[in-house]
Amino acid sequence: HTVGSYGIWASTVKNCAAVDCGNTAINGNEVANCRGVCSSGIGINASNAENCRGESGNGTGVHADTAQNCYGIGGGSGAGISATTAQGCYGSSAGGSGVSAVNACNCYGFAGGAGNGIYATSAQSCYAHDTGSGTALSASLALNSYGENYGDGQGLNVAVAQNCYCFCTGSGIGLHATTAQDCTGICSGSGYGLYIGMTANAC
Repeated sequence: HTVGSYGIWASTVKNCAAVDCGNTAINGNEVANCRGVCSSGIGINASNAENCRGESGNGTGVHADTAQNCYGIGGGSGAGISATTAQGCYGSSAGGSGVSAVNACNCYGFAGGAGNGIYATSAQSCYAHDTGSGTALSASLALNSYGENYGDGQGLNVAVAQNCYCFCTGSGIGLHATTAQDCTGICSGSGYGLYIGMTANAC
């Protein structure tokens, strides 16, 4: 508790907590069942993070190669969860992306401002929410996912969308895609429900 810089630095960290840290709270290769809270830097920084909660006042909540069942809150422009692979994770950020990953599966991402709820190359079975001018779910490929924007941004911005449901309330777009299959896009404001660049099938 209450350290000016790093809280815990070790190869393997399990069942630990480091809070009131000035910089990265917990740094390790294998981090499990831990909580890290810092004013800046990274809450949890790991190669593999499992069942962890990370919070940063001005930075990323959880940063990992693989994050599983993690909860992250980012501050400033930092992401809630930043990972190569994120599975079963929750991420929230007021200025950055809720979840930023190459592969996101069964994740929930929330963002305000210009950030993205979920920003990923591939998103599967994900739920994304945005209240600002950003995009709820931004990806190259989205499968069985839901994106909603309650500002003037987009519910889903993707190259390929399959079996997705998207919603926006302002001047944005519910679903903006190059190709969409079995998708629903709704806009209750002045924008578009569906804006498809090439092919829309069973939408």
